Amino acid sequence: MTITCVAILGRENQPLCIRCFGGEEELSLHCAAYAAVDILEEKIAEQAAQQGQPPVDPYLGFLCPAVGGPPSVGANAPGTLPVRKSLSEQLTGGIPWALPEYRVYAYVTATGVRILCLIFDRGEPPGGDQTMRNFFRQVHKLYADVVTNPFGADTIETPSFSVKLNKTVEYHSKILAGVHS
Repeated sequence: MTITCVAILGRENQPLCIRCFGGEEELSLHCAAYAAVDILEEKIAEQAAQQGQPPVDPYLGFLCPAVGGPPSVGANAPGTLPVRKSLSEQLTGGIPWALPEYRVYAYVTATGVRILCLIFDRGEPPGGDQTMRNFFRQVHKLYADVVTNPFGADTIETPSFSVKLNKTVEYHSKILAGVHS
């Protein structure tokens, strides 16, 4: 299992930060994240109807499966550098009908900021939901640290935030892969 995309969206679903990892096609992952937003909205409305208020638990868990886009196809022209194969090409052997599948997980903060995570794999994450809860708590803390910094920039994508997000994703990807103890 590998974390391939983390999307932080504002209250009105405007992108605050969308980061893709592992050399996957970014446009495909962006589309998968935005497609999951519709399901996220339904889940939030459903929980609000059941509880009579917005959800108390920010972790919404597994939302839906998502399918990645077709691998990029094309031969190298003579005299050009070789094209690096994307992760989906490596995993599917370039077969267009063997598209990679992702699991989409979601977290909604008390202020309505939505955090989505796309994981490459079909199975449940090791450690169940607790692993994903811990991941989302750490990403939420990173987000809160950047937003509450009085000397911060107009964007959350500061160099410090990027480095910390990369480390968080790398750490949790190792846990999901069963490599980290």
